[in-house]
Amino acid sequence: ARRLPFQTTSKLYKTIDSRHYFTHIRIGAHEGKQQLFSVLVLTDTSDIIIPCDGCSDCDSSASPRRKFSKRLSASVNDTSPNVKKRGASGPQLMDKICLGEHCSPSESAYVNFMCATKFNKFLKGVAVDGIVGIGSGDGKFNLIQKLDDGAKLIAHQINICLPSRGRTGTLTIGGYEQM
Repeated sequence: ARRLPFQTTSKLYKTIDSRHYFTHIRIGAHEGKQQLFSVLVLTDTSDIIIPCDGCSDCDSSASPRRKFSKRLSASVNDTSPNVKKRGASGPQLMDKICLGEHCSPSESAYVNFMCATKFNKFLKGVAVDGIVGIGSGDGKFNLIQKLDDGAKLIAHQINICLPSRGRTGTLTIGGYEQM
């Protein structure tokens, strides 16, 4: 079946310290079994890092999960410099990822990510599970590129409307929402 072009929008929130922004992603290939994660949105990387069971140095507010669809044979050294800069290490996995609290597997793509067993307190006090990068980078780690490859986004656009005065913002991939 041919898939129709689409765009995806997720709510964007300020973190408790008001210095960062976060959204939600869902990981999993099967409807109803996807796992929800809160993730910092970073523009300097395309990496996705999620804490796994046994993660040392992960903030206690993180909700580690570990049942993902595919474990890759790639070594920890097959990661981007940004992952190393954040002090993260762990196995590289692949699973279907989509943007938003209520997205479905049909709006997702298989993307590589790090299942962190060490996070070097990068997220300490931020009260999110992990990070999602929306910057350019290696295709196998790039959620936006993978969504476009697999689902054909309407447009090659990212729209960020930052939250203000207690309101939520939006992060839209594949176009923009008319306000």
